[in-house]
Amino acid sequence: MEKIAFTEEQKKVIDSDSKRLLVLSCAGSGKTATIIGRIQRLLGEGILSSAFLVLSFSNKSADDIREKLERNIPGAKMTVQTFHSFGLDLIKKYHEELGYDKKIGIAMDSERKNFIKLICSQQHLAINTDEVLQYIRRKKSFEIAEDEKPEPLYEQLFQDYM
Repeated sequence: MEKIAFTEEQKKVIDSDSKRLLVLSCAGSGKTATIIGRIQRLLGEGILSSAFLVLSFSNKSADDIREKLERNIPGAKMTVQTFHSFGLDLIKKYHEELGYDKKIGIAMDSERKNFIKLICSQQHLAINTDEVLQYIRRKKSFEIAEDEKPEPLYEQLFQDYM
């Protein structure tokens, strides 16, 4: 990795003795470089690369981290995933203990739309499913403003969907 002048906060992360850390900051702040710097330090102390689990919020970020790890730490074998894919892998691995079917997966857009259509047809509602799915996406992403008054029906469909 190219020589980077880390900030004091980044150095705290890199030099921390904590076994688990959450690195949370805005885009372009050096999170990936900090994480890689920390991993390099720990590898230098003899920790096996297979002991690392790096979780990210997006596929783009996970791919970026994975690519930079491969470039800066050749041959390292680390798990780099999104929270969602890691969670899904756990559910698939322990599906029996959780009481789930082995064929569990993430619903595709068309499946989510069909599910909303099913809920609406069972409740005899004529409603725009795209608007409902947009509301559900915004609600799950905490994009609904506190003063925003959602359509009560959308809120009920959100509850049924979840």
